[in-house]
Amino acid sequence: MGLLPKRSWLGVFIALYMHLWRSHRKLVNAPQDLSYEDLTQPLLDGQQHRLEFERHGEARQINAHSTPPGWSGKTVVLIHDVKMRLQTWSPVWDLLREDGHRIIAVDLPGHGESNLTAGSLVLPSLTRDIQHIMDHFEVSQGVLVGHGVGGFLALQYFAEYRKRAAERLPFGFVCVACTAGNLKQTIGKERLRQMATAFAAVRLPELLAYFEFSGEASVSRRLGSNASYPVVRVILEAKRQAQSDWALRNLSDMLWTLDLHPAISNLALPSGLLLSDADDRVPQPFALKMAFASTGKLHYFKMLEEDGYSLPLTHAKEVAAVVTSALKL
Repeated sequence: MGLLPKRSWLGVFIALYMHLWRSHRKLVNAPQDLSYEDLTQPLLDGQQHRLEFERHGEARQINAHSTPPGWSGKTVVLIHDVKMRLQTWSPVWDLLREDGHRIIAVDLPGHGESNLTAGSLVLPSLTRDIQHIMDHFEVSQGVLVGHGVGGFLALQYFAEYRKRAAERLPFGFVCVACTAGNLKQTIGKERLRQMATAFAAVRLPELLAYFEFSGEASVSRRLGSNASYPVVRVILEAKRQAQSDWALRNLSDMLWTLDLHPAISNLALPSGLLLSDADDRVPQPFALKMAFASTGKLHYFKMLEEDGYSLPLTHAKEVAAVVTSALKL
Protein backbone atom coordinates (compact mmCIF):
# COMPACT_ATOMS: atom_id res chain seq x y z
CA MET A 1 0.00 0.00 0.00
CA GLY A 2 1.37 3.39 -0.98
CA LEU A 3 2.07 6.23 1.41
CA LEU A 4 -0.62 8.35 -0.23
CA PRO A 5 -3.57 7.59 -2.50
CA LYS A 6 -3.06 8.37 -6.19
CA ARG A 7 -5.37 11.38 -5.95
CA SER A 8 -3.30 12.81 -3.10
CA TRP A 9 -0.09 12.45 -5.12
CA LEU A 10 -1.79 14.26 -7.99
CA GLY A 11 -2.77 17.08 -5.64
CA VAL A 12 0.81 17.37 -4.36
CA PHE A 13 2.11 17.50 -7.93
CA ILE A 14 -0.40 20.19 -8.94
CA ALA A 15 0.36 22.29 -5.85
CA LEU A 16 4.11 22.04 -6.50
CA TYR A 17 3.68 22.96 -10.15
CA MET A 18 1.53 25.98 -9.27
CA HIS A 19 4.11 27.13 -6.73
CA LEU A 20 6.90 26.90 -9.32
CA TRP A 21 4.72 28.65 -11.91
CA ARG A 22 4.06 31.56 -9.55
CA SER A 23 7.79 31.78 -8.81
CA HIS A 24 8.47 31.83 -12.56
CA ARG A 25 5.99 34.65 -13.19
CA LYS A 26 7.38 36.65 -10.28
CA LEU A 27 10.88 36.23 -11.70
CA VAL A 28 9.82 37.23 -15.22
CA ASN A 29 8.12 40.38 -13.91
CA ALA A 30 11.03 41.41 -11.67
CA PRO A 31 12.94 44.61 -12.60
CA GLN A 32 15.73 44.00 -15.08
CA ASP A 33 18.81 46.22 -15.19
CA LEU A 34 20.24 44.28 -18.13
CA SER A 35 18.47 42.17 -20.74
CA TYR A 36 19.39 38.60 -21.61
CA GLU A 37 20.97 39.92 -24.81
CA ASP A 38 23.11 42.36 -22.81
CA LEU A 39 24.34 39.58 -20.54
CA THR A 40 25.14 37.14 -23.34
CA GLN A 41 26.75 39.39 -25.93
CA PRO A 42 30.25 38.33 -27.06
CA LEU A 43 33.17 39.76 -25.13
CA LEU A 44 33.90 42.89 -27.15
CA ASP A 45 37.38 42.88 -28.75
CA GLY A 46 37.90 39.47 -27.14
CA GLN A 47 40.20 37.07 -28.98
CA GLN A 48 39.91 33.35 -28.23
CA HIS A 49 42.94 31.32 -27.18
CA ARG A 50 43.22 27.58 -26.63
CA LEU A 51 46.08 26.73 -24.30
CA GLU A 52 46.97 23.11 -25.05
CA PHE A 53 49.52 21.19 -22.98
CA GLU A 54 50.13 17.83 -21.35
CA ARG A 55 50.28 17.26 -17.60
CA HIS A 56 50.77 13.88 -15.92
CA GLY A 57 49.96 12.14 -19.18
CA GLU A 58 46.67 14.02 -19.63
CA ALA A 59 45.96 16.24 -22.63
CA ARG A 60 44.72 19.52 -21.18
CA GLN A 61 43.02 22.41 -22.93
CA ILE A 62 42.21 25.74 -21.32
CA ASN A 63 39.87 28.12 -23.10
CA ALA A 64 40.64 31.82 -22.66
CA HIS A 65 39.67 35.17 -24.14
CA SER A 66 41.78 38.30 -24.09
CA THR A 67 41.77 41.77 -25.54
CA PRO A 68 44.12 42.19 -28.57
CA PRO A 69 47.89 41.95 -28.03
CA GLY A 70 48.27 45.62 -28.83
CA TRP A 71 46.41 46.53 -25.65
CA SER A 72 49.28 47.04 -23.26
CA GLY A 73 49.45 48.37 -19.74
CA LYS A 74 47.73 47.12 -16.62
CA THR A 75 46.15 43.68 -16.89
CA VAL A 76 43.00 42.24 -15.30
CA VAL A 77 42.80 38.43 -15.03
CA LEU A 78 39.26 37.13 -14.39
CA ILE A 79 38.48 33.69 -12.87
CA HIS A 80 34.80 32.73 -12.70
CA ASP A 81 32.83 30.81 -10.09
CA VAL A 82 32.02 27.10 -10.12
CA LYS A 83 29.40 26.11 -12.75
CA MET A 84 29.81 29.45 -14.50
CA ARG A 85 31.89 30.29 -17.59
CA LEU A 86 34.03 33.15 -18.81
CA GLN A 87 31.10 34.77 -20.65
CA THR A 88 29.46 35.51 -17.29
CA TRP A 89 32.05 38.29 -16.95
CA SER A 90 30.56 40.06 -20.00
CA PRO A 91 29.04 43.08 -18.16
CA VAL A 92 32.24 43.59 -16.15
CA TRP A 93 34.41 43.06 -19.24
CA ASP A 94 32.59 45.87 -21.08
CA LEU A 95 33.14 48.36 -18.26
CA LEU A 96 36.84 47.51 -17.87
CA ARG A 97 37.30 47.60 -21.64
CA GLU A 98 35.96 51.16 -21.73
CA ASP A 99 38.79 52.15 -19.39
CA GLY A 100 41.34 50.66 -21.80
CA HIS A 101 42.56 47.86 -19.56
CA ARG A 102 44.05 44.66 -20.93
CA ILE A 103 41.65 41.85 -19.91
CA ILE A 104 42.04 38.07 -19.76
CA ALA A 105 39.19 35.70 -18.83
CA VAL A 106 39.47 31.90 -18.63
CA ASP A 107 37.20 28.88 -18.33
CA LEU A 108 37.96 26.60 -15.40
CA PRO A 109 38.40 22.87 -16.21
CA GLY A 110 35.09 21.27 -17.14
CA HIS A 111 33.46 24.67 -17.66
CA GLY A 112 32.66 26.49 -20.87
CA GLU A 113 35.08 25.22 -23.52
CA SER A 114 37.87 23.98 -21.22
CA ASN A 115 38.16 20.20 -21.15
CA LEU A 116 37.83 18.02 -18.07
CA THR A 117 40.35 15.33 -17.16
CA ALA A 118 40.71 13.07 -14.12
CA GLY A 119 43.41 15.18 -12.48
CA SER A 120 42.34 18.67 -13.53
CA LEU A 121 40.14 19.47 -10.52
CA VAL A 122 42.64 18.89 -7.72
CA LEU A 123 43.90 22.05 -6.03
CA PRO A 124 47.59 21.84 -7.06
CA SER A 125 46.58 21.40 -10.70
CA LEU A 126 44.15 24.30 -10.58
CA THR A 127 46.73 26.71 -9.13
CA ARG A 128 49.29 25.48 -11.67
CA ASP A 129 46.74 26.35 -14.38
CA ILE A 130 46.64 29.92 -13.09
CA GLN A 131 50.42 30.18 -13.27
CA HIS A 132 50.33 28.68 -16.77
CA ILE A 133 47.93 31.43 -17.81
CA MET A 134 50.16 34.12 -16.29
CA ASP A 135 53.17 32.79 -18.20
CA HIS A 136 51.33 32.26 -21.49
CA PHE A 137 49.99 35.81 -21.60
CA GLU A 138 53.17 37.25 -20.05
CA VAL A 139 51.12 39.09 -17.46
CA SER A 140 52.80 42.00 -15.72
CA GLN A 141 51.35 44.95 -13.84
CA GLY A 142 48.29 42.82 -13.21
CA VAL A 143 45.49 42.18 -10.73
CA LEU A 144 43.81 38.78 -10.21
CA VAL A 145 40.01 38.89 -9.81
CA GLY A 146 38.29 35.80 -8.44
CA HIS A 147 34.54 35.25 -8.15
CA GLY A 148 33.30 32.66 -5.66
CA VAL A 149 35.34 29.49 -6.01
CA GLY A 150 37.56 31.41 -8.44
CA GLY A 151 38.55 33.66 -5.54
CA PHE A 152 39.21 30.62 -3.35
CA LEU A 153 41.58 29.25 -6.01
CA ALA A 154 43.26 32.65 -6.32
CA LEU A 155 43.99 32.67 -2.58
CA GLN A 156 45.70 29.29 -2.86
CA TYR A 157 47.63 30.50 -5.90
CA PHE A 158 49.01 33.47 -3.94
CA ALA A 159 50.02 31.10 -1.15
CA GLU A 160 51.78 28.60 -3.44
CA TYR A 161 53.38 31.01 -5.92
CA ARG A 162 54.14 33.94 -3.66
CA LYS A 163 57.25 35.22 -5.46
CA ARG A 164 55.95 34.75 -8.99
CA ALA A 165 52.58 36.24 -8.07
CA ALA A 166 54.32 39.35 -6.72
CA GLU A 167 56.13 39.73 -10.04
CA ARG A 168 53.08 39.19 -12.21
CA LEU A 169 50.36 40.74 -10.03
CA PRO A 170 51.70 43.78 -8.13
CA PHE A 171 48.14 45.16 -7.88
CA GLY A 172 47.15 42.08 -5.95
CA PHE A 173 43.83 40.35 -5.53
CA VAL A 174 40.16 41.31 -5.80
CA CYS A 175 37.72 38.95 -4.06
CA VAL A 176 34.17 39.04 -5.46
CA ALA A 177 31.71 37.05 -3.32
CA CYS A 178 34.52 34.63 -2.50
CA THR A 179 35.32 32.63 0.60
CA ALA A 180 38.40 31.26 2.33
CA GLY A 181 36.72 27.90 2.91
CA ASN A 182 36.26 26.06 6.22
CA LEU A 183 32.48 26.18 5.82
CA LYS A 184 32.08 23.08 7.96
CA GLN A 185 33.35 25.12 10.91
CA THR A 186 31.86 28.52 10.12
CA ILE A 187 28.38 27.29 9.18
CA GLY A 188 28.27 24.31 11.50
CA LYS A 189 25.53 22.51 9.57
CA GLU A 190 27.14 19.14 9.02
CA ARG A 191 23.79 17.39 8.57
CA LEU A 192 22.89 19.77 5.76
CA ARG A 193 26.28 19.07 4.23
CA GLN A 194 25.62 15.33 4.39
CA MET A 195 22.26 15.85 2.71
CA ALA A 196 23.90 17.93 -0.03
CA THR A 197 26.42 15.17 -0.61
CA ALA A 198 23.63 12.60 -0.86
CA PHE A 199 21.71 14.77 -3.33
CA ALA A 200 24.85 15.18 -5.43
CA ALA A 201 25.40 11.42 -5.41
CA VAL A 202 22.06 10.88 -7.14
CA ARG A 203 22.72 13.94 -9.36
CA LEU A 204 19.65 15.75 -7.98
CA PRO A 205 21.01 19.31 -8.53
CA GLU A 206 21.87 18.45 -12.12
CA LEU A 207 18.45 16.94 -12.73
CA LEU A 208 16.62 19.89 -11.20
CA ALA A 209 18.56 22.33 -13.35
CA TYR A 210 17.15 20.65 -16.46
CA PHE A 211 13.57 21.21 -15.33
CA GLU A 212 13.16 24.86 -16.16
CA PHE A 213 10.89 26.02 -13.33
CA SER A 214 12.63 24.08 -10.55
CA GLY A 215 16.02 25.25 -11.83
CA GLU A 216 14.82 28.85 -11.84
CA ALA A 217 13.53 28.58 -8.28
CA SER A 218 16.79 27.05 -7.04
CA VAL A 219 18.99 29.70 -8.65
CA SER A 220 16.81 32.75 -7.89
CA ARG A 221 16.71 31.82 -4.19
CA ARG A 222 20.49 32.24 -4.01
CA LEU A 223 20.53 35.53 -5.93
CA GLY A 224 18.78 37.50 -3.21
CA SER A 225 16.72 40.59 -3.92
CA ASN A 226 18.35 41.22 -7.31
CA ALA A 227 17.18 38.00 -8.95
CA SER A 228 15.95 38.61 -12.49
CA TYR A 229 14.92 36.32 -15.32
CA PRO A 230 17.87 37.19 -17.63
CA VAL A 231 20.45 36.53 -14.89
CA VAL A 232 18.82 33.23 -13.93
CA ARG A 233 18.76 32.13 -17.59
CA VAL A 234 22.47 32.89 -18.00
CA ILE A 235 23.38 30.93 -14.85
CA LEU A 236 21.24 27.92 -15.79
CA GLU A 237 22.80 27.81 -19.27
CA ALA A 238 26.28 27.88 -17.76
CA LYS A 239 25.33 25.06 -15.37
CA ARG A 240 24.04 22.94 -18.23
CA GLN A 241 27.21 23.50 -20.24
CA ALA A 242 29.40 22.28 -17.36
CA GLN A 243 30.73 18.91 -18.43
CA SER A 244 30.03 16.87 -15.30
CA ASP A 245 28.07 17.97 -12.27
CA TRP A 246 29.41 14.96 -10.39
CA ALA A 247 33.05 15.83 -11.09
CA LEU A 248 32.63 19.56 -10.45
CA ARG A 249 31.29 18.81 -6.96
CA ASN A 250 34.96 18.51 -6.00
CA LEU A 251 35.31 22.27 -6.35
CA SER A 252 32.42 22.95 -3.97
CA ASP A 253 33.72 20.32 -1.53
CA MET A 254 36.97 22.27 -1.21
CA LEU A 255 35.06 25.11 0.44
CA TRP A 256 33.91 22.72 3.18
CA THR A 257 37.06 20.71 3.76
CA LEU A 258 39.90 23.22 3.24
CA ASP A 259 40.72 26.30 5.29
CA LEU A 260 42.65 29.07 3.53
CA HIS A 261 42.26 31.66 6.29
CA PRO A 262 45.91 31.17 7.32
CA ALA A 263 46.90 31.99 3.74
CA ILE A 264 45.21 35.39 4.04
CA SER A 265 47.49 36.47 6.90
CA ASN A 266 50.50 35.83 4.65
CA LEU A 267 49.09 37.79 1.71
CA ALA A 268 51.67 40.49 1.04
CA LEU A 269 49.84 42.10 -1.90
CA PRO A 270 46.97 44.63 -1.96
CA SER A 271 43.47 43.21 -1.72
CA GLY A 272 39.90 44.37 -2.27
CA LEU A 273 36.65 42.74 -1.13
CA LEU A 274 33.15 42.96 -2.58
CA LEU A 275 30.78 40.75 -0.58
CA SER A 276 27.08 40.22 -0.01
CA ASP A 277 25.29 39.71 3.28
CA ALA A 278 22.96 37.11 1.71
CA ASP A 279 25.65 34.83 0.26
CA ASP A 280 25.38 31.48 2.07
CA ARG A 281 28.96 30.59 1.13
CA VAL A 282 30.30 33.57 3.10
CA PRO A 283 28.46 33.11 6.42
CA GLN A 284 30.76 35.51 8.30
CA PRO A 285 31.65 38.27 5.83
CA PHE A 286 32.95 40.73 8.44
CA ALA A 287 35.23 38.04 9.87
CA LEU A 288 36.61 37.60 6.35
CA LYS A 289 37.08 41.35 6.13
CA MET A 290 39.01 41.38 9.42
CA ALA A 291 41.26 38.59 8.16
CA PHE A 292 42.19 40.65 5.11
CA ALA A 293 42.47 43.86 7.14
CA SER A 294 45.00 42.19 9.46
CA THR A 295 47.48 42.13 6.57
CA GLY A 296 47.49 45.93 6.40
CA LYS A 297 46.92 45.62 2.64
CA LEU A 298 43.12 45.83 2.41
CA HIS A 299 42.42 48.91 0.29
CA TYR A 300 38.73 48.42 -0.54
CA PHE A 301 35.72 46.83 1.13
CA LYS A 302 32.02 47.01 0.32
CA MET A 303 29.12 44.94 1.60
CA LEU A 304 26.03 44.68 -0.60
CA GLU A 305 22.75 44.15 1.22
CA GLU A 306 20.22 41.41 0.39
CA ASP A 307 22.22 40.17 -2.57
CA GLY A 308 23.36 36.66 -3.41
CA TYR A 309 26.48 35.25 -4.95
CA SER A 310 26.37 36.21 -8.64
CA LEU A 311 27.68 39.77 -8.33
CA PRO A 312 29.43 39.97 -11.75
CA LEU A 313 25.99 39.59 -13.35
CA THR A 314 23.88 41.59 -10.90
CA HIS A 315 26.39 44.28 -9.83
CA ALA A 316 28.85 44.72 -12.68
CA LYS A 317 29.45 48.39 -11.90
CA GLU A 318 30.45 47.63 -8.31
CA VAL A 319 32.77 44.83 -9.46
CA ALA A 320 34.40 47.11 -12.04
CA ALA A 321 34.78 49.83 -9.40
CA VAL A 322 36.75 47.65 -6.98
CA VAL A 323 38.99 46.42 -9.83
CA THR A 324 39.61 49.96 -11.01
CA SER A 325 40.47 51.07 -7.49
CA ALA A 326 43.06 48.27 -7.28
CA LEU A 327 44.71 49.37 -10.51
CA LYS A 328 45.08 52.93 -9.20
CA LEU A 329 47.28 51.90 -6.27
